[in-house]
Amino acid sequence: MFKEKIFIVDDHRIVLLALKIILEENFSNFSIVEFSNSINLIVEVKKQKPKMIVFDFDMPGLNGIECAEMIKSIDSKIKILIFSITENQNMIQKFLTLGLDGFLNKSATEKQIQNTIQLILDGYKIFPRIDENNKLLNVNEIRTILTKKEFEVFKLICKGKTNREIGIKLEISKLTAEKHRANLIKKLNIKNSKELLMLNFDF
Repeated sequence: MFKEKIFIVDDHRIVLLALKIILEENFSNFSIVEFSNSINLIVEVKKQKPKMIVFDFDMPGLNGIECAEMIKSIDSKIKILIFSITENQNMIQKFLTLGLDGFLNKSATEKQIQNTIQLILDGYKIFPRIDENNKLLNVNEIRTILTKKEFEVFKLICKGKTNREIGIKLEISKLTAEKHRANLIKKLNIKNSKELLMLNFDF
């Protein structure tokens, strides 16, 4: 049976093997193909046209920007997730400008990796959120923006809980949970609960 492909690329063998195991366990409907350098990757992208590519920004050969530009020039529909230890707002902005589909730090948990890849396959773009001061928004900054109760609601939303489930867990009414959800969505300057999940924090 034909399977669409997800390419994974990293010059660190241990990272590559760990990533392959996670993807094979959670995305069995795809064929997972591994590469250790960007040169071989580009050759195979031209031949096989994968559905998605997950690669480290810092690798021997082509740098991340050059590699991403070449992939998009071959087929703009190929989804690209940058998986790297390097993270800053200028880099994130560059990835967005290039039309890439996501960024995930290598410190991510298995759940975050799984969620990020699934959301990207579903058509979403997943990047660390940048606030109005052009700074990456992290959990500690979110904690200072929200009230204690809103932050508790936020953590439960990130776990996929409904307003009813949040109400039961925090011993508040469903209506109160709805109000907390609406308040934190407004404070974090996002559109809806789906975007909350796209922040991709793991609690």
